[in-house]
Amino acid sequence: MLRKLGKSLWVEIVLIKRSLFILLFMLSALAILFSIMWQRLDHQDVGGALTATAAIVQIGIFAFLVLGFILSVREKRVSSDEVFQVIHSAPGIKLISKGSLLFILGLFFIVIAWISEVVLLFMQNIDPVFYWKSLLYFVLYYWIPFFLSGLIGLLLGTFMRSRLVYILLVVIGIFIGPLNMLILENVMVVFNWDLTRVLSILNLGQSDIAAAFDPLYGYPLEFSRWMVKLVWLLLLVGVLIVVASWSNNHRFTQKAVISASISWLLASTACIAASFPDQVPVTVMTTENSYIKEEQQATPIAEDIFAMNPEFKITSYEADVSTFRKLKVSATINIELNAPLDRLDFTLYRNFKVTSVQNQTGEKIDFKQEGDHVSVLLKEEYPAGSTEKFQFAYSGISSPYFYANEQAVLLPGYFPWLPVEGKYPVAVMRENGFLRHTPPPARDSVPYTLHYSGPGKTYSNLQQGNGATYTGTSSSGLTLISGMIGETTEKDKKLVYPLALAGGVKAAAPAFVNRFDQMLSRIEEDLDLAVTSKGKDDSILFLPIPLESNKYWETIWHSDHQWIVSVHNGYEGKWVFEQQAASPSAVILSLLRTKETIKKETFLDGFCATYSYWYSKRYSEQPENTLQFLINDYQNSNWSVEVATLENVRNFIDNSSEQEVQRFFGTWLEMLETNTGDYKDLNDML
Repeated sequence: MLRKLGKSLWVEIVLIKRSLFILLFMLSALAILFSIMWQRLDHQDVGGALTATAAIVQIGIFAFLVLGFILSVREKRVSSDEVFQVIHSAPGIKLISKGSLLFILGLFFIVIAWISEVVLLFMQNIDPVFYWKSLLYFVLYYWIPFFLSGLIGLLLGTFMRSRLVYILLVVIGIFIGPLNMLILENVMVVFNWDLTRVLSILNLGQSDIAAAFDPLYGYPLEFSRWMVKLVWLLLLVGVLIVVASWSNNHRFTQKAVISASISWLLASTACIAASFPDQVPVTVMTTENSYIKEEQQATPIAEDIFAMNPEFKITSYEADVSTFRKLKVSATINIELNAPLDRLDFTLYRNFKVTSVQNQTGEKIDFKQEGDHVSVLLKEEYPAGSTEKFQFAYSGISSPYFYANEQAVLLPGYFPWLPVEGKYPVAVMRENGFLRHTPPPARDSVPYTLHYSGPGKTYSNLQQGNGATYTGTSSSGLTLISGMIGETTEKDKKLVYPLALAGGVKAAAPAFVNRFDQMLSRIEEDLDLAVTSKGKDDSILFLPIPLESNKYWETIWHSDHQWIVSVHNGYEGKWVFEQQAASPSAVILSLLRTKETIKKETFLDGFCATYSYWYSKRYSEQPENTLQFLINDYQNSNWSVEVATLENVRNFIDNSSEQEVQRFFGTWLEMLETNTGDYKDLNDML
């Protein structure tokens, strides 16, 4: 049997080698693919080198559909199939050998494509981790889709001979290709159909082709995507077995029925595995934004969202964390009460569903979870000064902005992925639909113990101990980053960055750190803020955290000895880190917004924008547009007092001495820290 199959496969290979059209098509596709990868990698766009090739995948799916059909009907066109019908098992062997040929052709294509990608990656000095990551990408989004498409065409050819089948192949190619959503978008609008879920399952090629490449997360290679492809493969293999058996005997043999049944049973199992909830970063930010907006409309957010005064404090954390497909946490928390309480309110991101809360004796405690808040209902009132230990067990899909699964983890300390004392909004909706995440309540440094072993390299603001255990203290939450990340050191600062951005970060690191240190020193001098000493041994994390305003060039968070600087999803050139990162407005905002006493956010925005304007004038730097953006935004909101005040401040800066302006900002900062005054008072002061 195997010998006959081998000979039949060899005949198919010999025949396909004579097809000049197929050879030219594959060479042309490879040439176009190489050109795209070359252009993208020449600009250090590691992600786009592959994710921008959806059209190649779509054309390849069409081509293999047609090729499979042609292979199936080739003998019928010359009537040689009548000869094979009288040879024992010949029709079935021919069918399987043709399927094997499609398998080999797809393999040949991705091997050549992958070798080309590796050569280009090597020439651009890009980290070797992308060698095998790109191989997985080619297997998942090229080889498997091409092979499955070929099988579909092959099976259609066994049942249909009409030329109308080519129309059917085109329709099938549209539905199972990566451009199905783009092509059928107008159809869905006309008929008011939402076929998003169906089309994503049918799509054999790249998913979410419009989504920007996330440099930390990397290529979309999640477990669920492999399971979907496995379902397709097992279903088609089962059909192929049945069709081959029928071709041989015009009946279904027992062996064929058993084999096909096993294949379909495994497909059902894979389908169940693929259907489980999964953290897959796709373009679903609008869902998150809509929820925050609706919550905010139902319960208006007070201006003093920065100031939280919980009646108890957390004194230590110990957490066991796993991230396969979603976040799963068992967190033990020690607390100390500041007042008599029979109820403890915590903030925890709403998608993390709490399954149990236990006290230190292991007794289950009643709790209520609503939105982003969890209330632990004590059986009796605990006196002030008492201490207690609670264990929270919870799991779920993280925010689309902050992911956690088997591929990568992005959980900054300011995001409440661990329970935080008090009730506060996780994020608030600000101008033009931007979400601004709320800093957690100010607290003293708290001891943390983390047990975690995740994908790729791991970074935390704790110190790594034995194996996968991390310990340390933090006053601003626990940051956990895992995936394709790298580290370098510049002037005693640790720089942590996605490996996809390694070229830009390393090239610009000296200039960036020099500018960053200089900016901190100037801010300290201008505003009498003790920030320089904090910056000497800090870590700077370049991460794809979301932008939170259309007025600030980037988002920066500062906590303890850690700075998180946003890098946009996509790829970053050297100029971004030299010119755009660490803008004065974003740096000063990061230093002030976590201060416990500062409550008025819009007042703080005005301070940051006008200080940035003065900074650029005083130090002869190219000015940001932050102040003008803020004025325009307030004009659109009909905030006449705020607009007039900011314009008067700008005029004051333009026409006053440095000493006068410095005293003015010192007074404004005092108003912010003491929560006294507003824009009207500031305008009167001018």
